[in-house]
Amino acid sequence: MKKKTIAALAAGGALLLAAVVIGVLSLVRGYFILLPPTHMQLNGQTEEHIAAFAAYTDPGARLLRGGDPTDAAVTVEGRVNTDVPGDYTLTYQANFRGRSYTAKRLVHVEDREAPELALTGQAEPLLSRIGKLGVAVRGFYGEGSSAPGYIYQISNQHSLGMQERELMEALTAVISQLAVQEARARALLLNKRPLELEDMVGRALGICRYARKMDLAEAMQELSAIKLGVSLGLLPLPMEEIDGLIVACQGAQLSSVPLSEDEECAARADRLRETLKNL
Repeated sequence: MKKKTIAALAAGGALLLAAVVIGVLSLVRGYFILLPPTHMQLNGQTEEHIAAFAAYTDPGARLLRGGDPTDAAVTVEGRVNTDVPGDYTLTYQANFRGRSYTAKRLVHVEDREAPELALTGQAEPLLSRIGKLGVAVRGFYGEGSSAPGYIYQISNQHSLGMQERELMEALTAVISQLAVQEARARALLLNKRPLELEDMVGRALGICRYARKMDLAEAMQELSAIKLGVSLGLLPLPMEEIDGLIVACQGAQLSSVPLSEDEECAARADRLRETLKNL
């Protein structure tokens, strides 16, 4: 009888323990079901496309719990270099209550809108932007003229109440920025499209060496390409000679007497051939 009682008590204790365990597991399960979900949320898109040389600001990320921001600090690994086209990954990480959360953003830096200046049609947008900095951008011959050979006049718009030194410093700063952009554009062209660049420069030199008629716009265009080739080391020509030709091919420099349009084009081509054949 005593043994049966002990067995019954043991069985009852086992059932009680099982019930307690089940109850605890149910509570734990309920706790996790009711616990607000925690996740890393990116500000903005998970994949972005931006133009080379454009300013980029990382929109960052937040750690959310139940849809509400937490006080967890979010760190980011990786950097986007807009000077170099390519794909960049930014990894965001945060620790919260013993767990680690991460998210990633892919940034594509593309050269489709890189300021390759006039060579890729980006000069006008760039010059339009700098026009808002208090400088005037005009064509080769001044107000209202075009810019054959991609040559522009840049001058200050404002002078009232400003010292000469201030004007010079402001204008120098803008021109320096243009020079930096042009240098980046040249390097990008040489790196991304070397064959196209060499072909353009070579064609320009061939045209100037063998053409029999050439109007001013074409001459300025070809001389600009040759000048680019010289500056990049693609052509072993003296830069001062090319600069001199830009002036020498102007209509007033070709003859001391008036010329017809055809005569002027022929005289310009002669001048280019004679100068370039021995260079």
